[in-house]
Amino acid sequence: MKKKKSKKKNSKPELKSLHKIPTACHDSYLLFDDEDWHPIFEAAFCKRPKLATSFAHLMFVIHEHMERGGEDLKRASFSVLDIVRLAYTFSEEHHLSFELYLLYLKGVLKPTDEPLNRIPKILAEAKADLANR
Repeated sequence: MKKKKSKKKNSKPELKSLHKIPTACHDSYLLFDDEDWHPIFEAAFCKRPKLATSFAHLMFVIHEHMERGGEDLKRASFSVLDIVRLAYTFSEEHHLSFELYLLYLKGVLKPTDEPLNRIPKILAEAKADLANR
């Protein structure tokens, strides 16, 4: 029987957390630190502390699923992507795309500017660029 060779992609040094659990101290293991989160949290939670608790509960459930791994990790990842989808509905990009859609429905766009003519081309170009990275 032949031994399987382990293929290591991007042999980067392994990062490790400085602490057992996150603390107020800077830790380069974090994807985002307090400076990244603070403006968002301040705007969302300063006047709504109960909302902060609700958010923390949701994030903790996602964390627990990620820790279990396997199918739970996949569900957690899928749930995070759903959070991104929901956040998009509050974004300026969403509002602009809706405005474009309304102009399309009114019939005021040039045929080349209609969403189904522009968006697929933009997506195809971006996906091709991504594949070439």
